Amino acid sequence: MPTPSSRNGRIWVVLVALVGAGCGAEQIDGTGAAGGGGVTHSGGNGGTAGVGGVAPDAGGGGGCVRQIGASWEFTCAVRTDDSAWCWGDAGYAFLDDFVQSAHPVRLTSFGTEVVQIAAGWHHACALTKAGAVSCWGSNDAGQLGSDGVSTTAIGSDVVSVASRHNHTCVVRVDGSVWCWGSNYSGQIGDGTTVDQPLPKRVNSVGAGVTQVTVGDGHSCAATSDGTVWCWGFNHNGQLGDGTTEAKTTPTPVFKLATPPRELTSGFDFTCALEQNGSLWCWGAGQLEPSKVEGIGAKVAQIGSGRLHICAVTEAGALWCWGKNFSGQLGTGTTDDQVAPVLILGSGVVRVAGGRHHTCAIVADGSPLCWGQNSASQLGDGTTLGMQTSPVPVVGLCP
Repeated sequence: MPTPSSRNGRIWVVLVALVGAGCGAEQIDGTGAAGGGGVTHSGGNGGTAGVGGVAPDAGGGGGCVRQIGASWEFTCAVRTDDSAWCWGDAGYAFLDDFVQSAHPVRLTSFGTEVVQIAAGWHHACALTKAGAVSCWGSNDAGQLGSDGVSTTAIGSDVVSVASRHNHTCVVRVDGSVWCWGSNYSGQIGDGTTVDQPLPKRVNSVGAGVTQVTVGDGHSCAATSDGTVWCWGFNHNGQLGDGTTEAKTTPTPVFKLATPPRELTSGFDFTCALEQNGSLWCWGAGQLEPSKVEGIGAKVAQIGSGRLHICAVTEAGALWCWGKNFSGQLGTGTTDDQVAPVLILGSGVVRVAGGRHHTCAIVADGSPLCWGQNSASQLGDGTTLGMQTSPVPVVGLCP
């Protein structure tokens, strides 16, 4: 295991069923013990970003929006009053009054209890203050975590959730990671390639998981000793183990001096952000972790779409790179970028990527989005095909 170097159907709302809840373990966001009465989210580096997600608390000194989760054709946000809102074309993931809208629509089912929303391509999952996870949308691969017959409360022990494509993973307060849904390449980590409609513990990682992220067909987790583990599809090196062979159980990728601040994944790549602000990525043809150069500042937070990556520096600058055919980089063009390009020079707190669009939270807590907009997933009140530069989300903030 290498160490870092300079190497180059119909919709249901369900409560996910997890058995054998752990209690009393140290909370993984570094704020102390969570106890059994709920989950505390603070600091902005606790949970993990999955497809289209960021840590449960975005920080940024107040404002309107705390967290954003972006999907294929829709986007959801958690406001600082803990209410959940979505916009775009819900497709299979319609809920309450949210079916299709160019403006944000409140999800009334959750009241003011949401701390994080993770969005897959045709489903989404919400983490509540109590540590419960509710999922809704398409369930063709079991990505809702229910067998379609019974639904059982998860209990108060989930600290972060990550979704992309057709599978979902969570980290529990005892430091274990559980996954469910599509498993065609072993991305559930249970040693099989059989879809799993109910949560399965990823035993090979063990306890002490601090982060989890999911790509289209792979998953990665970090443990408290700084080791990053990956499993699932590996055709372009997204597992980072030096091969292109799929793995149905976790394999160690590399070890950092401390647990990474954040993980993020796309279609065929994964990135890990060190506590010291260094960023490492692998996949998309790069078979082992390589340090990202060209940003010139310490990175504070990362987010990814299907084929692009964005990073926010400690000074609030936003950099993006990767595919750009829908303007998802925000450069004002549709030219791809193989190296990081400065998008916004200051004032950015958080960034999240959807399939081919991107959203950011700026210092006053308001959201900006850009990229593909054929389904109004940018929330700017239009259905213009794309926006190649950031535009405000209309109607979410007072």
